[in-house]
Amino acid sequence: MIDEDKVTEIFCMADDFCKFFDTMIAKYTLKNTNKRQYHRDSTMS
Repeated sequence: MIDEDKVTEIFCMADDFCKFFDTMIAKYTLKNTNKRQYHRDSTMS
């Protein structure tokens, strides 16, 4: 049976991996440069 300490350890390992993965994805992915830039505020009609 899995005790509470083991569950906490698994959660911490998964959290550390997700933080590392997010930084690597942000570092190595290509940025979309084709998006149009609008100079006015968005408002509802």
